[in-house]
Parts: sequence; C-alpha cells; structure tokens
Amino acid sequence: MHFGRHQQVLAYKFLSRTPYFHLLPVPLYRAVLNAFGEKPRSVEDTLEIKETGISIERFERLIRKNDFAIALRTFYLFNPIYKYKFNLKPRVQFGLLSKIPYLRNFVTTCMYYLVKKEEAASN
Repeated sequence: MHFGRHQQVLAYKFLSRTPYFHLLPVPLYRAVLNAFGEKPRSVEDTLEIKETGISIERFERLIRKNDFAIALRTFYLFNPIYKYKFNLKPRVQFGLLSKIPYLRNFVTTCMYYLVKKEEAASN
C-alpha cells in the first residue's frame, strides 16, 4: 500500500503523505524517521508494523497452505475508510489490475476476503 505502516499517524506531515517510503530498508527507514524528528515511540511502533507486513501473495499462500479457499475477495484502489479520513469515495480496483501479482501490491489500499475451510476429499 502506498501509505503503509500506518504512517498517517506520524507527527511530521511530509512523511505521513509521502507514498512508499516505508519500503526503504529498515536502517534507512529508521534514519529518515529520526531525521524528521519523529518521537522514539513512533519510530519503534512503525518499525514493528514494518516487520510484520504481509504481501497479498504471501497472505493467499497462507490461506492455501492451511487448507482454506478464497470464497470472495475485493481489492480497493481507495479504501472505504478513506471516506471518513480523507473524504475520498471508495473505489473498487479494476478486475484486471487485481489479477496481476506484485503490481497490485503497489496500487491496492485495502482488500476484503471471505475465506472458507476446504472440505476434505471424499474417498
């Protein structure tokens, strides 16, 4: 996501509005946060979120690995919560774009999944 790692909570507004900077390697990411005067707690919180990040592809692999199936999924260009945060109307992503692995990671701001347990194969 362009503004991943919950960077909108950062005190320095330039950083909170700079897309993709959370993709920097950890030492450089930490250095940027510190250089802009973010509080140590904010630096540690955003670094923790960075460390636990998950791509769409990894999430879907985990679904399959654990014997679940995707029943429904919706990808958004504009996250529905942005209606309240930024007064932006939610926009569902174009079907083709949501099918392109890795590229979709850079334009998706939100995904909703309905997963179900795979039924065991009958003998």
